[in-house]
Amino acid sequence: MSEQTERNGVRVGVAAFVLWGLLTIYWKQLSGLDAVELIAWRMFTAAIVMAIVATVRGTWPAIVTAFRSRSTVTRLMIAALLLTANWGSYVWAVINDRVIETALGYFIAPLGTMAIGVIILGERAN
Repeated sequence: MSEQTERNGVRVGVAAFVLWGLLTIYWKQLSGLDAVELIAWRMFTAAIVMAIVATVRGTWPAIVTAFRSRSTVTRLMIAALLLTANWGSYVWAVINDRVIETALGYFIAPLGTMAIGVIILGERAN
């Protein structure tokens, strides 16, 4: 890995953490709204952005092909439900003054994912 690539990685990582922190402040400012309403709005706008990106990149044929496979659709539905539960609980927690608990959960989650990869899937942590 080149030094420039490493520097860019650090910059992107710092930017992601700063944006993530600011996002919590953003959700907190919307505490007058219902968490379900916020998640629905987020899903709607994400679908629009995804449609624009898929159009620009010309990936609609691959998306259509994926939706023709029953097993792929099942996995996508499970992933969508898990993501909705994750974001729903995150927004609910922030709106209901549970920021510390939420931050701890988001800190522990990647560690748990790594543990699953190493212990269950036999991956090497590096």
